[in-house]
Amino acid sequence: MQAEDPDRLLFREVQKFRQPQLWVVLVFFSVFLIGFVSYVMIKQLLLGEPVGAEPLPTPILIGAGSLLILSVVGFLAMMGMACLITEVRLNGFYYGYFPFHRKMNRVALEKLKDMKIRNFKSVGELRHWDSRILDRKDIYTLSGHKGLHLELADGQCLFFGSQNPEQLARAIRLDLSPPPCQGLNEDVSSKEQV
Repeated sequence: MQAEDPDRLLFREVQKFRQPQLWVVLVFFSVFLIGFVSYVMIKQLLLGEPVGAEPLPTPILIGAGSLLILSVVGFLAMMGMACLITEVRLNGFYYGYFPFHRKMNRVALEKLKDMKIRNFKSVGELRHWDSRILDRKDIYTLSGHKGLHLELADGQCLFFGSQNPEQLARAIRLDLSPPPCQGLNEDVSSKEQV
């Protein structure tokens, strides 16, 4: 009998910033900022009309203006590329918040004490569940209002937003057999372990 591949993928979800309101604000702010800086640079550098009571010297205006425009464009690009990746493999639960994490983080599910599916309205609400305060660094969510709350044996709690928290919990239960998951449909709770 062949041993199973510990890296076998049971579940994978990639979430991106998809909230239209967020993008409207980001794009509006970026266009305003780039437009203002471009206006000042064009007026002072091309038209020769100083802007303000004490205009910036040309080299500083070119450097600072260019840096500001590149920073805004870079920030928008980073937000467009940002994603939360969650995976369940036979050898653990993995998560990465790219481009902020350079590699996937692993949670050994033998250390999992409890997990619950949660609905939430805001990150502030997430921080105060079960008389426990979660650090913002332990909350990973990009969109939606549902997710999986994990409690580890050492007392650490983590929350992962998910568009499919039931499927995520099923994948964890399927081959890794942690404690029963609270908040799932009965068909998942009563499912026999493989």
